[in-house]
Parts: sequence; C-alpha cells; structure tokens
Amino acid sequence: MYLANRAQLLLLLNRFSVKHTFKNSRLEIYSILGNFIPNNHLSLSMKKKRPSLKDIAEVLNVSTTTVSFVLNGKGEEKKISKELIAKVEAYLKEINYKPNLVARSLRTGSTRVLVFMVEDISNHFFSKVGRLIEDISYKNDYRVLFCSTENDLKRTQDLIHLFHERQVDGFIIVPPLGIEDDIKHLMDHETPVILCDRKIPSLNTD
Repeated sequence: MYLANRAQLLLLLNRFSVKHTFKNSRLEIYSILGNFIPNNHLSLSMKKKRPSLKDIAEVLNVSTTTVSFVLNGKGEEKKISKELIAKVEAYLKEINYKPNLVARSLRTGSTRVLVFMVEDISNHFFSKVGRLIEDISYKNDYRVLFCSTENDLKRTQDLIHLFHERQVDGFIIVPPLGIEDDIKHLMDHETPVILCDRKIPSLNTD
C-alpha cells in the first residue's frame, strides 16, 4: 500500500484520529505514517538534493565562478592557483558531484550527444559501424544515441524533429528517399550532418 495523492493521505490521517493538517511539516506527517509509505514513494523534497555550485562554493569559501571554472577544466586558464584547483577537485570527488547535464547544455549550447540514424540498428553492418562511431565519439567526450528508421520517411522526419528539439550536437543519417528538405533544415540551422551509405547530390554535406 502507498499513498497516491493528498486525498488518500487525509483519509488515512482521519482514520487514525490524527489532528495534524497540511500546515504541519511533512516530516511530522511522515513520522506519523511510519511504515505505511514505502521509501521509494516519499516526496522528492524528502530526498537528498544535488548540491548546487553555490552550495559547494559556500562550503569551500570561494566564488561560484571559481567552482564553475574548475568543474569545466578552465582553472589554470583563468589563473586559479593549483592549490585552490586541487582543493575544489578534492571536494567534488569527496561528495561524488555529477554536473547537471541539462543545465550545462543550456549554458554551453552543447549536449555532447550525437545521433546515428539507420534503417535497422540490429543489422550486422550498421551495428558494426555504430560500434566504431561510438568508440571514437566516447574518446572525444561524446555519447551516441542509436535509432532505427525502417527506411520510413515519416518516422525519420519525426526522429529528426525530436532530436533537433533536444539540441543534439550532430546527426549521422542513412537517408530515406524524400528526406532532403529535413536535412537541409538541419544544415541551415548549422547542425552538423553526415550522410552514411547513401549520398544526396543536391546537399553539400559529408
């Protein structure tokens, strides 16, 4: 049993004649309920939050800019002392800090993600090529998303639109017939596109 919404919570509180209301803290309510709510259904506000750059800066008594530069490997470039860089890096490692990739992509305009779109990723040829692309990309700090288009124009268009909206950094596409305008749209928006296995003569792309 777990509580799906506010109404169920109120009902349970009433059954046990508890006089608390939602004006009380959530901690009090959860302590009253005890084992009635499994841990994985606790409010997100009860879980430990990812520390922000401001939180880290306050602990280390430095500026958030300093933490950001060190986090992005620009400490020496920005003339931050080696001792301070080491101090920040040690603390980030201690708390196992992982950057918020969504926030970073909004800030830098780069997601470090590429898309490999083929007819069928389970095809031996494409899966082997995909593995090589993945290995090279990983060494250059990129990740690769794989998807199958079934050589279907509408499906390919939908996938291109989806990933373009997610601001991926580039496409490697086995193009179906009729996809020229969609690829040209990507190129017009300065999104790198590489064609694989088939060439479209009207498009000036690799």
